[in-house]
Amino acid sequence: MFVRNAMNRQVETVSPETDLRSCWETMQARGYEVMPVREVRTGSLVGIVTAVDLLTHMMEDVQAGRTAERKISEVMTGDTTTIEEDEILEEAARIMYNHDYTALPVTGERGKLVGIVTLADLGRMIIQMMGFTQPGTRISLSVPDRVGKLADLAQIVKSCGESIASIATYTPEQASIGNVVLRVKTQRPKRVVECLRDAGYRVLHVSQEWE
Repeated sequence: MFVRNAMNRQVETVSPETDLRSCWETMQARGYEVMPVREVRTGSLVGIVTAVDLLTHMMEDVQAGRTAERKISEVMTGDTTTIEEDEILEEAARIMYNHDYTALPVTGERGKLVGIVTLADLGRMIIQMMGFTQPGTRISLSVPDRVGKLADLAQIVKSCGESIASIATYTPEQASIGNVVLRVKTQRPKRVVECLRDAGYRVLHVSQEWE
């Protein structure tokens, strides 16, 4: 999955010359937490501003008794981290997690701004990638961290005449046992669960979601 599959192409930007209050009102009306800052004349991305930035600086102005409206160029973050639309989605998630970002501007050819990807976009795509939008049975297992175990699980499910919608794994560092979550496309998971247990796997939890 790539960034272009998750990003919002209808990105709204703000000019460096816009005053803080006007930008704040726009962000509140649209429900934005972040807005890219783009030069009107050149169209180039020059920074990014967050709702927290705006609120913080507006409160500072009130406390200091300043009446003149400051411009976005005075409070924006100019050294903007971006990501290319052809980059994998996991890289966007890594950057946002490491830097505590809520959004990333997305660039295309020649660094042109083509969209923005937010935490909400990442969450939506993870839900789709994990098959949570599809009816199915969720089976959580305790599985040894050994070569071939995922292939073994897939073969067991296949032998029961069922198919897997998604697989998620988590193994803590330095651990020899991890957790595997299978989402199986079946309304009758009993046989699959029995086969998994017969093969020596510990089934931790089974739940179904049918719409």
